[in-house]
Amino acid sequence: MQAPESRLFSFRTEFQESVLELLSRTHRSLALADHDFSDWPLESPQAFADLSRLLKQPEASLRLVVHAEWLERHAARFAQLRRAFSGRIECRQAPGTLAPGEGLLLGDRIHLLRRAHYQAFRGRLQLAMPEAVEPWLRKYEQLWQESTPCLTGTTTGLAG
Repeated sequence: MQAPESRLFSFRTEFQESVLELLSRTHRSLALADHDFSDWPLESPQAFADLSRLLKQPEASLRLVVHAEWLERHAARFAQLRRAFSGRIECRQAPGTLAPGEGLLLGDRIHLLRRAHYQAFRGRLQLAMPEAVEPWLRKYEQLWQESTPCLTGTTTGLAG
């Protein structure tokens, strides 16, 4: 097992590098929440490769809670993943009454990336720290329950 690690990030490049590092260390499940993911490197070749690797696993899952429609309009690689792994990817729209705030990325219930606010790049990456992830996992599950399914059924009309 890897040693626990925690570090702060304050700049766009550090944030994006942290996201990619967490993706590369995740093997079973990812849960994400953010305003629109436009600043996340999810459309990068490295993220696409890591997400593809993850989703090829028999028990893999990817869950996203989003506040805006960015994924529908600007995420061509994500649309490819949805077509290839539709049974393993779920997307939900956050309730309109909930103001978008921090971004979360949870990997395998042991890794956590917290972005302080969707308009900032400050936050913390915590790797191999299940005790630090647990309260954020509960918060994510509550947000998931309050959210409604989106991007369901077909990928027709998505950029591709």
